[in-house]
Amino acid sequence: MLIKDLTFAFRNLLRNKLLAAVNVFGLSIGISACLVIFLIASYELSFDRFQPDRDRIFRMYTVAHSGVTDELYSAIPTGAAGAIRDHFTGLESLTNFHTLSWNVKVPVNRDFKDFGNNSKIIVAGPEYFDVFNYYQWVVGNPRQSLVEPFNVVLSESRARLYFGDVEPFSVIGREIYYQDSMIVTVSGIVKDISERTDLDFTDFISYSTIEKSWLGNRIQLNSWNSINTSSQVFLKIHVGTPIEKIEAQISRLPEIYKEQHKRSDWSYPSRMQPLADLHFNPELGLFDNSRSVMEKSTLQILLVVGGLLLLIASINFINLETAQASRRAKEVGIRKVLGSSRRKLITRFLSESFILCFLAVGLAVVWADVAMKYFSEYMPQGLVFSITQPIVAIFLISCVAVVTLLAGLYPAFILSSYQPTAALKDIVNLDRTTTRSSLIRKSLTVFQFSFSQILIVGTITIAFQLNFMLNKDLGFDSKSVVWVNTPWEEQKDKRLAFQNELEQIPEIQRLSMNDMPPISWGTVSSSLNFDNGKGEVTYKYNEKRGDTSYIGVYDIKLLAGRNLLPIDTARQLLINETFMRNLGFTEPWDVVGKTSSRNYTIVGVVQDFHTESLHAPILPTVILYDGQSKGFAMKIFTPHNKVSDMQPALEKIESAWKKIYLDEKFRYSFLDDNMKRFYETEQRTGKLARAATSIAILISCLGLFGLSSFTVLQRTKEIGIRKVLGASINNIWFLLSKDFVVLILVACIISAPIAYYVAELWLEGFAYRMDVTVWIFIAAALVSLIVAFITMSFRTIRAAQSDPVKSLRYE
Repeated sequence: MLIKDLTFAFRNLLRNKLLAAVNVFGLSIGISACLVIFLIASYELSFDRFQPDRDRIFRMYTVAHSGVTDELYSAIPTGAAGAIRDHFTGLESLTNFHTLSWNVKVPVNRDFKDFGNNSKIIVAGPEYFDVFNYYQWVVGNPRQSLVEPFNVVLSESRARLYFGDVEPFSVIGREIYYQDSMIVTVSGIVKDISERTDLDFTDFISYSTIEKSWLGNRIQLNSWNSINTSSQVFLKIHVGTPIEKIEAQISRLPEIYKEQHKRSDWSYPSRMQPLADLHFNPELGLFDNSRSVMEKSTLQILLVVGGLLLLIASINFINLETAQASRRAKEVGIRKVLGSSRRKLITRFLSESFILCFLAVGLAVVWADVAMKYFSEYMPQGLVFSITQPIVAIFLISCVAVVTLLAGLYPAFILSSYQPTAALKDIVNLDRTTTRSSLIRKSLTVFQFSFSQILIVGTITIAFQLNFMLNKDLGFDSKSVVWVNTPWEEQKDKRLAFQNELEQIPEIQRLSMNDMPPISWGTVSSSLNFDNGKGEVTYKYNEKRGDTSYIGVYDIKLLAGRNLLPIDTARQLLINETFMRNLGFTEPWDVVGKTSSRNYTIVGVVQDFHTESLHAPILPTVILYDGQSKGFAMKIFTPHNKVSDMQPALEKIESAWKKIYLDEKFRYSFLDDNMKRFYETEQRTGKLARAATSIAILISCLGLFGLSSFTVLQRTKEIGIRKVLGASINNIWFLLSKDFVVLILVACIISAPIAYYVAELWLEGFAYRMDVTVWIFIAAALVSLIVAFITMSFRTIRAAQSDPVKSLRYE
């Protein structure tokens, strides 16, 4: 019986090929979009869920009040980390580790095999494997493998990469060179983590290596007055220990500092971030040199958008099926006279919905595969799509079941309710039903275009904000600035020799030796005490270090005072305007010459410049002289402001590099490109929003095309009569289109406040943002109307041009 129902249903669909095709195509697009978003969401939500103790693991971070806003740092001072370990109760274990991004080489037959840069390296002690105790050891053990200095534990895949497919025991004792001069010995191997985790480190260097190597000059241990975001602290609390108990002890850190230092000027308030929040907190991020996080709000918006896309695709089906109800009245009457029950009729009409949904799901799989490839650069790394995946199969089966019922149940009940005698005599009173169905169709059409309108406004807002961020004056010049890092372990003499070579290149207009450009991923924070007239106050700031050419190469404007002098022993500061205002001064010259409690003297004030993305406000910033910096910033002369103009200079810079660093690979980056990385999330969101908007408009237009096609069929005789009576093509086009235009205008009006609220809500995440103006809504409305006009005109103009004789014969 079921096969017979499906056969009849399939034949009926073949008689209405156009509407069936519209339904299948629209549903397939909606299902594919929802499927891709569902896969992204399920992937992002799966991170670190496998960890057995995840509810008891927290990262420590700092909330520093800079005078402008609370600034969050994903680290705490190393001295505070030691105090937590020594003085706190209720902790099961604590680990502090440092993230690194280093070049890796392995000696092979009196030569070296270069594996390039690895950003998954950390310096950690045995406690790391106490906090994260899910690692399985292939060779070695967590108690001994990271005790001695210059030891390293590798993940299984990394060991195979470095040493080939050999027995794990044969890797123990082998040497690895990090940054050329950090020579360590393999002391253990752990299995790869097959589950998804943000703690995907591959090389674990023993923590005791810091004090025994040149790392001690880079990583300040037991420091209370500076924060480096490469320094991470994770703790695991005992089972049953309330979080409030640990938080109460954290508030005592200033007292511990006072006891140890006999001073009370320390104030770096620390907080606890749950491990579950690590993957979704854009303010703290993950780790230095790691990927951008996925905001939970963005994920929630994607899920809502995916659900709504599927919903409006289903709405098209409901619209078209209810629109055809009156045309199938005789069919219902004949079937009832021949013995069909209402239940049987409902089953038959649901069979049509099932066939459409089944075909749509098959087509959706194709669209989803295409979308995954088209958006590959925006897909989370590690996300794969296969119809054999259980989660995909469950989703598709659920779609067929839910959409079949959602889209087919209402039309089935309406069609099966007609009385056979009335239907056969053509006297079915459909006024009430038709009025109700018409109201439903209009309401659903308004809903579709309202949703599309919101997406259009959102897409325009994202595009304008991204353009605003990439073109805003940041307080420094990043154009044509090339950044080159020299090896950390090399002596100063080599850097000076490299600097001398660079100074001979005529295309280099300005040259500066510094550790960090004005805007960067990592941050270094410190503090100084100044007397504000009522006593000493601690002021926190971001720190930048460089030579006397720092403000010159980045074109940072000096407002008052002088530049830094090339003297390492001089305690001289350049501060920005924000720091000046925090100190209580309004004029730059008034603060020049002021001295801190540690005899640091403010020698100049520079114009405010951004040190982070436009999500954050400009923070108090200090520029210090440092003659030991490891990086070089070069302003290249570009006559036509094109990247190709820089190629001769880059070749000369590489030649200079090879003269000094014979065994090191030359790497460089453009500061402009580095800055764009700050907005990768917005760029991904923008592309996804454009895709979602296009899909929503397409689905809505398919529905509009189907409804206009049905309207033309329903009013064929009327069109013929009007043409005989002298109506022009424009008259008929206007007659058939005006109702739909009114619905779209109503949708624009309804969606405007919602779209404004959503746009403002998204823009709240930026300290510097564009304004949402009325022109955005006008542009969005024009887009909807133009697309709708084109869609409707395809059918209405064709109907208006038809032969009235054929129209009057139409039955």
